[in-house]
Amino acid sequence: MCGRPLLMVCVCLDCYLAVVHPITYRTRKSMTPRVVMAAIVWTLTVAYGLVSMTHPHLYITMLIPAPFIVAIPMIGVCDYFILHTLIKSEQGKKNIHPQKQRALQTLINSLVLTLVSYLPPVLMYIFGLSLISDIQILLCVISIPATITSSLGSAVMPLLYLHNIGKLDRFRCGCCRKT
Repeated sequence: MCGRPLLMVCVCLDCYLAVVHPITYRTRKSMTPRVVMAAIVWTLTVAYGLVSMTHPHLYITMLIPAPFIVAIPMIGVCDYFILHTLIKSEQGKKNIHPQKQRALQTLINSLVLTLVSYLPPVLMYIFGLSLISDIQILLCVISIPATITSSLGSAVMPLLYLHNIGKLDRFRCGCCRKT
């Protein structure tokens, strides 16, 4: 619940730097900032999990949707600037390079899937916390659907990525294959 959105923020920040600031990105290709960011995210994830397990009453606070509330705007802003940069560089051209077209498709799929899988849990918690005060009802009515919704993104996003790079073509039926 906590690690995936925050790791997605790390990936989006890395992509943002690579696309929007390519010269800076290439001159500073050290793995240290990436490892530090991942270590911070994993530390926060473990702490978040331990606190959630030891203090179940925190399910009726804003602690649960906090990673999503942090992640959604950051992913949205990074993806917006990446899309803007990719589209801006193609103005006046009739054909978009296939690699750039795949990048745009992957980015749009990621953004849509992020919004579809992360926004409903946030909205469920925000409105649910104001309407439901009993922790058992909150767990049944809000937490389980929110967990399912956000977990679907974890299952679907890798499949979309594999589809975009053409690795799922062999599983299509004969009439659906690309020629």
